[in-house]
Amino acid sequence: MSIFPWTRRSRKLAKNHVPSPAQALEITLRSDVRQIIADIGNVALRSTISDEVLREVPILNFVVAAGRMIRTVQDILLVKKLIFFLTEIESTTLDERIAFLSKAAENKKVSEDFGSLILTVLVRIEETTKAKLIGLVFRKMVLGTLSQDIGTRIILIIEKAFWADLVEMGTIHESKILESIDLVNAINPLGILMDLDMGVLLGGSGKGYPGSYEINPIGKVLIEVLKQYFSRKEEGST
Repeated sequence: MSIFPWTRRSRKLAKNHVPSPAQALEITLRSDVRQIIADIGNVALRSTISDEVLREVPILNFVVAAGRMIRTVQDILLVKKLIFFLTEIESTTLDERIAFLSKAAENKKVSEDFGSLILTVLVRIEETTKAKLIGLVFRKMVLGTLSQDIGTRIILIIEKAFWADLVEMGTIHESKILESIDLVNAINPLGILMDLDMGVLLGGSGKGYPGSYEINPIGKVLIEVLKQYFSRKEEGST
């Protein structure tokens, strides 16, 4: 009998084939997210973990499918990142998540394998704090306050950005961002600035001359998300 009572659907799927990352994320979003967080936490506490146990948690099943097992420090970090990510989604309702999944399946503007994109980003990032921030963006997408295409762009920017730069952008006044040559040069490759002289998005070739730069619409959305995230942390929210 499964150690996770909510996984009947995932067990049935696993018997037929290993779910793709997209399927793993969908099963997770269609389940009791709070219980899944607890189950992932239980997995992280085990000194030895069998593939059979991992297959019971759909969002970890893709790890097994990739030929990985949670044994190393890096793998334990992945489990922690998944917990941080899912904690942000926990407050959404099942109906909200199902409605989002339906819209996401019809959206041709983003990756065809949206679940794979999200989980791949979570694997690649090194900071658990980024996973929590990405979870906040994802929650906004589920709730409809961010479109899927804009939210996906923001997630990919967060992945590439240096965490200290994200902290600075989220904790200082927007006007101050363009006054720092070092910060302008650091965020230049992220595609969130516009050179007013050239009128084009910068791609990493410019030098830091803040007077000629402007934050573009994607950058403004990113800053709004960052300010919400860091102001919440200052208030003591987790």
